[in-house]
Amino acid sequence: MSNGVPVPKPRQPAHNGPRPSLPTQVVDALRRAQEPIMAAVTRHLEGQARGYAGGSAKPPGRLVCAAVKAAADLYVAEAAGGQPPRTGTDQLFARLGRVEAEERIHLDRMHAAWQVTTRHAWREISRHCRQAGADAGALTVLGELLHELMEELFRYVEAGFLQATRPHDVRARLGRMLLLSPGNDALPSLAAAACWQPPKLAVVAVVEHAARRAAPDLRQLSAAVLAWSDTSRTTVILDAARYEELRPALLAAVRPSPVALMGPVGLETLGDAHRWARQALALRRDGVLPADPVVDCAEWLDLLLAASDPPLLNHVTRTALHPLTDLGPHQRYMLALTLYDAIVRGGSAREIAVRLDVHANTVRHRLRQLEGLFGDRMQEPRGRIVLVMALNAVLPGWRDAAKRGANRR
Repeated sequence: MSNGVPVPKPRQPAHNGPRPSLPTQVVDALRRAQEPIMAAVTRHLEGQARGYAGGSAKPPGRLVCAAVKAAADLYVAEAAGGQPPRTGTDQLFARLGRVEAEERIHLDRMHAAWQVTTRHAWREISRHCRQAGADAGALTVLGELLHELMEELFRYVEAGFLQATRPHDVRARLGRMLLLSPGNDALPSLAAAACWQPPKLAVVAVVEHAARRAAPDLRQLSAAVLAWSDTSRTTVILDAARYEELRPALLAAVRPSPVALMGPVGLETLGDAHRWARQALALRRDGVLPADPVVDCAEWLDLLLAASDPPLLNHVTRTALHPLTDLGPHQRYMLALTLYDAIVRGGSAREIAVRLDVHANTVRHRLRQLEGLFGDRMQEPRGRIVLVMALNAVLPGWRDAAKRGANRR
């Protein structure tokens, strides 16, 4: 932090090694053209403001003019090979961001306008420097320098904007950026503005709620998590180191809405973890996963992997479990459950019977039926793998169908 303003991540130069020096006549021409370039950029900003306000906007104020001059001074000094101090620069551009926030200008629109202004400034700079004899190499250096400096300065603007924005909005923006762009250079300043320390590992929770139902109240967790709501779901990112501590309060806050949990994962994998959690909720809705209030994705990784290609999964289940498809719901489910237990957990008929809470003779009878239906596939390694994958996909749905059939009787 510098005077309360998050410091942007250091610039990564577009070139490798030391920046090539510019010819003296080009630097001198840039100095001479500084005032006309500043005037052209200021006129451009005034035109932009009129466009946004339908022609009624006031000319750029002192703050904007001061920011244009500060940027121009830094640019010319760096073009001359210097490393000018940033004293006061962070405060100036952060204040510019706070003013924009107070005027309710959207941050994305600000960034778009910033990029347009950068392109306009480059047109003026390149025109004056070409007239002074700048060749392609010098123009490349000047262009890279302008791009890097303007990106750095916008980080200060963004930090000031976020400081003036409601903390909830800042944390929601940070959470979405972690999912969509975990390597974004803006993350450090955004995290600082949100007063949130990014953990090494995180857990993602996705809560599903009806569109007309209020999102869960997570205020008691707000300092420890990133949470935001969309139309039909709420996303929560927790520090994996505090997951066990926070889990009971999280589940109590979201009840009775179903929630899928995925993690721990590294920050670079948060977007994938969010997608897997959403997929788990979709499988729960479709009856592929049990209709439990909490879906721990770590317990269903094999099914999530198989479900990543639904047509292939449907083909595998139809082919592998074809001998059971013509049976009634109850018989089909009990045979499938016995087959799954025998393959995955093994043991004698008596041990399987204890786990399934049935008589050992019932298990022996089912195993004979299964051997007649599936033959050697129950013993072959590859056949067993396919059977387990298929059974994982259908058992929850077949269980529910068996329950519905029993209730109708």
